Amino acid sequence: MKIDKNFFIAIAVVELLIIIFGFFYFLFNTQLIQQKLPSIIVINIEGDISSTIFSGLLEKRGQNRQKGTSATSVIRALEFFSQDPSIKGFILEINSTDGQTAGQEEIVRYIKRMNKPVIAVITGSALSSGYYVASGTEKIYADSSATIGNLGNTFAYVNRLRNGQEQVCYVTSSNYKNIKINDCLGFEQNVFDMLKNYVGSRHEILVNNIAQIRNLSVDEVKSLDNTTMISYQALKLGLVDEIGTTSDAINWLQTKLGVQLYIINLRDIINQK
Repeated sequence: MKIDKNFFIAIAVVELLIIIFGFFYFLFNTQLIQQKLPSIIVINIEGDISSTIFSGLLEKRGQNRQKGTSATSVIRALEFFSQDPSIKGFILEINSTDGQTAGQEEIVRYIKRMNKPVIAVITGSALSSGYYVASGTEKIYADSSATIGNLGNTFAYVNRLRNGQEQVCYVTSSNYKNIKINDCLGFEQNVFDMLKNYVGSRHEILVNNIAQIRNLSVDEVKSLDNTTMISYQALKLGLVDEIGTTSDAINWLQTKLGVQLYIINLRDIINQK
């Protein structure tokens, strides 16, 4: 059977078109894969909040260890990902019951300077430093079983050897007005007074800051210094904005920003290292 050469030409043209189409299809989809989609970063804050500086941009112990979270690691993560235009905001998942005053203030000061939204989701407890960090964000969500309280709680704990002399003292925002030098071991009066004044001044600063941020009176905040409550009570008192989870926070951010957001959990990134 004689086959027209035009038939072979037509086949060759079709194959060439398939190759060309396949090339551009592959090129187009490769660009899609490489394209960064609008996303949010979820950062876990767990345990005591420390101002200790750990090495590394995303230091594992500082960011996700069970016994504490380094303020420096949180700030570095916020700073690093804020430079990426595809990252549209941040969610802080908080389960923290205490921490150093310096550490909590470092985080809040940095959040206030950011030009991208930062939302807090209280997943377990937000007491003392944990709540203060949450109060510095744009909006606070709390899980229905979350615990909130100990507002403005401040402390200084010293247990050390100084010139061969053991020094032990625990001053808190609850006892600093009544604590005596005899309640501490190995302190000279001037050092003891300095410790008390430090705790008192930091306590006043934190109480005033929380009152201003949450539009509460200073007396209201002080009355909750040693009080804990469930999330629904905190909502009535104006300490949180919504009862909800990270999913609710994401939905709110998507509405605010007008774009679908993909979730990137910082913990997953660190665990892949």
